[in-house]
Amino acid sequence: MYGNYNITVHQNPFYEEFFIPLATFKEDLKKQRDELPERKRDFVYSLDYKIIVTDDENLKGIDPVDEKIIFLTSKEYAEYSKFSYMNRFKPYYSKVFHCDDMKDTYIFMIEGTTTGLTYLIKRTAEGWKVDIIKHWMS
Repeated sequence: MYGNYNITVHQNPFYEEFFIPLATFKEDLKKQRDELPERKRDFVYSLDYKIIVTDDENLKGIDPVDEKIIFLTSKEYAEYSKFSYMNRFKPYYSKVFHCDDMKDTYIFMIEGTTTGLTYLIKRTAEGWKVDIIKHWMS
C-alpha cells in the first residue's frame, strides 16, 4: 500500500521479505504518488474499494495511495453485512498482533476467499523488516 519496496530474493520460493526504511519513507511515498498514472474515473473504478474492519482509531488515519478504503467498526460491519452479501468476498485484514516473546515484533494477516498472507513485522533502528511467513491458496 505504501512505497514500492523490492522483495528480497531467496532460494526458498515460499519466503519473501522486504524492508521499509524510516529515513526515506516520506520521499518513497511521494515518489510513488508522483509515479501513479492518472486513473480513469469511470463507473467500474467507482465500485472498487476495500473494507477494513477495525475498532482501532489510529488505523482510520491511513491515507492510501491509490485505493478507496472504508473503515468500519466491528459493530458497524455486523450491521452492514446483513444487507450486503458481496462483502463476504472482500479480503479480511486482521488487527496487528504483538508477538509475546519477541520485542518490537508483530503479526498481521490478510485473508480472502481463495488466498491469504501472514506477515511478521519487526521494528529495527533503521525501519521495518516485513517477512511473509505464510501464504496459502485454495
